[in-house]
Amino acid sequence: MWRTLSQVAASACLVLLISVVMPNRAESTPELHLRLTKSQPAKDTLLASPPSEIRLWFSETPTLALSRVTLSGPGGNIELGKVTRDPDDSTLLVAKIVPELVGGNYSIAWRTASADGHPIRGTLPFSVRPE
Repeated sequence: MWRTLSQVAASACLVLLISVVMPNRAESTPELHLRLTKSQPAKDTLLASPPSEIRLWFSETPTLALSRVTLSGPGGNIELGKVTRDPDDSTLLVAKIVPELVGGNYSIAWRTASADGHPIRGTLPFSVRPE
């Protein structure tokens, strides 16, 4: 019986030592996956004038080859330029809006992936005030 109790005590001490010495992985890695942190236009905003581009900021560098942005509005799909990464900020993706937008409701749909291949996507509605 003493042998079993000492084995249990030794195991408990080992677990305690490991939990104190080893860092908590969640604490040492604050960002586990890529996420959208900011956008222009921002979600659910009413703009006084139409934007000329879409800007999406992420918590880490998104994989450009897997990144897509589309824009739809009152007349259907709207032509966008190629999605590019900002040369001064690797977390920022930019897509130029080719035609000038008119007043109405719009929706940005985006998708990308992190370096580990984890995909994310989302939508951002916004409106442009009629002239």
